Amino acid sequence: MAKRVDAAGSDASAVRGNPDFVGSPTSLIKTDSYLPEIVFAAIVLTLGTIRVIEERDIFTRLPGSDWNSSEWMIDYAGGFVRRGLSGAFLEQLMRLTHLGFLPIWIAITTAAYISACAYMLSVSFSLRGPATWRFALLLNPLLLLSALYYGSTGRKDTFFIWGTILIVALCHQVLERDRRFASRTSHTLIVFSAALLTSAVLALLHEGIFLFAWLPLNLMVFAYTLARLRWSARAITILLALTFGPALLAVAASAYRHGNVQTGQAICESWHAFSIRTDCSADDNFPPAVDALTWSFSHGMSLSLKYVWRLPAFLALFVVAASIEMIAALVLIPTARLEHLLVLLLFPCFASLPLFLLGDDWGRWICLVAISSLMVMLSAQLRPAISFFLPATLSIALQNRIVPPVEVAIGSLRHQAERHLWLFYVALILLPIPFNPTKGAMLATPLALVFHFLRHLWTK
Repeated sequence: MAKRVDAAGSDASAVRGNPDFVGSPTSLIKTDSYLPEIVFAAIVLTLGTIRVIEERDIFTRLPGSDWNSSEWMIDYAGGFVRRGLSGAFLEQLMRLTHLGFLPIWIAITTAAYISACAYMLSVSFSLRGPATWRFALLLNPLLLLSALYYGSTGRKDTFFIWGTILIVALCHQVLERDRRFASRTSHTLIVFSAALLTSAVLALLHEGIFLFAWLPLNLMVFAYTLARLRWSARAITILLALTFGPALLAVAASAYRHGNVQTGQAICESWHAFSIRTDCSADDNFPPAVDALTWSFSHGMSLSLKYVWRLPAFLALFVVAASIEMIAALVLIPTARLEHLLVLLLFPCFASLPLFLLGDDWGRWICLVAISSLMVMLSAQLRPAISFFLPATLSIALQNRIVPPVEVAIGSLRHQAERHLWLFYVALILLPIPFNPTKGAMLATPLALVFHFLRHLWTK
């Protein structure tokens, strides 16, 4: 999807015109070197292995006592409940394969994450370009490595990333190949079917992430695709309602059937039938994600509001890391336009803000937004997707008042990064976005994780 031709047919001369932004970048790594990809793959495989071993260790000692595994244990044993599709699915796989929960859960989540990383490697290979900015794209703490830093590779986040990749890939191919009016219906049907099925499944996996972090961007991408296929405004509205209506009904049902104490107890005890020793007593060992089903709306918000004074620090980190993401995209994809990239990051970020009130996993939310935005940035056909729908006054203000100072700022950031390359490389590796505000700076870096793991093995 990393095409060199912009869908709007315009070049990036305005973006490149800033003297702070142009010039062939200096680099400590040769442009044709594969070192960025090698370093990325080595970190992913090393930390991924450590995370799998840690998950196995925790589950063996006390199944379901951590957030990662217990999130996948939510099923429909107590009736329909939000996020219950994952547990019901794993139960069916366990019956069919006669395997245990642990190997199936680890295999599915690890395969999803590793394949997403492999996809990013293929993108980096296809883009080529300066090694410094391929390094920045792969190791940006806002992107895929964040899940390893947090230890959340065992959760459902990667499936939302793959949902975006699927929609973006299909829409991109449809727009690239559509040359005849007669093909419009068949192309629309392909994307419609994929979006309908994907959105419904994701809404039943995690209604909050779906509604605030996944739906806004993907809905706009689909709407833009329909507009480019020359459907009328009325037809687009109807198609969007038919496509995402079932998923929104699932979200409404999840809000109504969010779970209670009896539901949580039934879910916890249901896993005993599979010889999984979940602790269902009302103590700290009760599966935490199952217990969270019983939280009231006000209780969930209280956890986030308690640390709201730290939110500006997360937003500042997002601005810096997102700026690096935009610079990498502009350098590696010469036809990309800054205004498109900027809107692609800002729109999903603003749309996801309710998640910051509903849960304090702030690092997860901003990383999901940035990764999803990157998938659209890589498509020449879809980069203008959100900008296309901006009101004329806002579009003019964006180009005349917002883009120029942002261009100067990121040009300066690029200049400083290339001037202090070793510091830039080290910072990318050692400074991840914190998972949530309760752990402060949380220096969960690759080196810290390896040290922690080795110390754990030594003391066992």
